[in-house]
Amino acid sequence: MKKQIASALAATMLLAALPFTASANGVKVSVKGKDVVFPDAQPYKNGGVLMLPLRPASGPLGLKIAFDKASGTVRLSGDDTSVVFRLGSSTATVNGKQRSFGQASLAKHNRIYVPLSFFRDVLGYPTSLDANKLEVSIGNAALTPEELAERVVDLLESGRYQELYGYFDDELKKAVPESELGPVWEQIHKQAGDYTGIESVSAEQSQGNTLITAILNFELKNVQLTLAVNDRQQLTGLYAQFVTTGDDAKAPASVVEEETVIGEGTDYPLGATLTLPKTRKDRFPPSYSFTGRDRMTAMKR
Repeated sequence: MKKQIASALAATMLLAALPFTASANGVKVSVKGKDVVFPDAQPYKNGGVLMLPLRPASGPLGLKIAFDKASGTVRLSGDDTSVVFRLGSSTATVNGKQRSFGQASLAKHNRIYVPLSFFRDVLGYPTSLDANKLEVSIGNAALTPEELAERVVDLLESGRYQELYGYFDDELKKAVPESELGPVWEQIHKQAGDYTGIESVSAEQSQGNTLITAILNFELKNVQLTLAVNDRQQLTGLYAQFVTTGDDAKAPASVVEEETVIGEGTDYPLGATLTLPKTRKDRFPPSYSFTGRDRMTAMKR
């Protein structure tokens, strides 16, 4: 009996001494492409927010950490980075400028914990959380416009609105409640039918943001999804609108259409379609229709 107890105790001690890369709930954390080993304290969720032990998660980023227990002040330093915050606070001073990171920092199991958003909003590293695979990445290569568009659409299609909301910057969160995402996407489905895929993705720079435009194919009509993205790969704007094509409004057989330009040769030329009767019997004034798109919704201007 004593041998059995001794063996069980030895096995327990051995298991306790083994470091592992996933927490008790199976979350795998990767920093700059390398899996993080948590020797003791593990990541956990606090009110739906993923909290990470600061020291092991920030080590691969080349940051040194100092903690003043008397004042509760935490300092991180690197080549070009100086971060200071108080334990229990949700704001930090980064190179002299104050930044907010959402959930407050805290101490647990003799470790300092910060939310995942700390690494994005304070340290400026791109982050992602795959709730299905339980995988977290910090500081990995930034997503391409195509990958980011696919990511956003995938989160919308799968109903993972809370996860998508994590990509919003503070201003967009104020402008668009998380509760609006589902109803808007469902309304698009009602009018456009089932989603079938992404037709094209383009990107351009505008006022410090990257504007990503994706044409989404649906059964009945296409949707143009525009994402405004800052240098931290946070969404600062999200727009969805139906795309009007020539097939949406075919001309009747009694008329003929010609493409023309209104104001040609001026500073403000405008393309238009001129509609004329095929015969003199069909008497009605000629009409012009201008190329455009009817906006479904603009979540932030």
